[in-house]
Amino acid sequence: MTHERRRPRGVAIGSGRYADTYEWNDDQVVKLFKRGLPEYLAKREFVATRVLHDAGLPVPETYGVVTVDKRNGVVLERIEGPSMQDRLNVDPHPRMDVVTRYARTLAELHASIHEHKVARLPSQRRTLVEDIRHAKIPDGGTRSRVLEILGDLPDGDAACHNDLHPKNVIMSTYGPVIVDCLTASMGNPAADVARSLLVMEAGQEWDSTRVRELRRHFRSAYLLKYCFLGHIWPEEVHQWRVPIAAARLAEGFPGEEGWLLHIISEELRR
Repeated sequence: MTHERRRPRGVAIGSGRYADTYEWNDDQVVKLFKRGLPEYLAKREFVATRVLHDAGLPVPETYGVVTVDKRNGVVLERIEGPSMQDRLNVDPHPRMDVVTRYARTLAELHASIHEHKVARLPSQRRTLVEDIRHAKIPDGGTRSRVLEILGDLPDGDAACHNDLHPKNVIMSTYGPVIVDCLTASMGNPAADVARSLLVMEAGQEWDSTRVRELRRHFRSAYLLKYCFLGHIWPEEVHQWRVPIAAARLAEGFPGEEGWLLHIISEELRR
């Protein structure tokens, strides 16, 4: 279903690297992708979110794809509440038990996604291969080694979010809701967890010592809880670190290139 409207209500209520979110009506928002981005992104997010919602997962309802002022977007259910990251940023919490509680909540949400098999989602492996091939890796031999590592890792058929972290969880009055399902795919849960850990690790050089400590604790508690729920070992997650880091390079996040290349280099030396 496709809606057309000249413009959404008011100013953006949320803004990201690829899209801005506006009020659409009383119980809906519209997520509009930046001008110049491919049209398929809005359609992909609409389909991925609808598929996960229909599977019974806590994601927003979807209502259609739109074009507004030459920007493509998707109309979504409006979810009221702060993000999990907003909650964590309040102090930041000095109490480790508070950080642990949110980390375990994130792990529980992630495990609930992986319980589902959704054939309509894109292939996680195919996306990783394409991203690694387009990543800015100076040494061609390194790229080949990364692809070899990926080729030896097991396939999977679980639903994966591929960008689950505290900013993408809304703490609504009805419970946590997962948003930003654009990158959802079908694949290996361990790869999905490895991606979450990498995203949550990014940018920590700008943190204070205390915040770095809290973030390390959050990642550790999240991984421990997930491994318990998913019946896997941390080593099964860690083996995805190199291909996930290489694929992340293709996204071109400012300030991350040197850090990601260092991760790849260090891991390949082991």
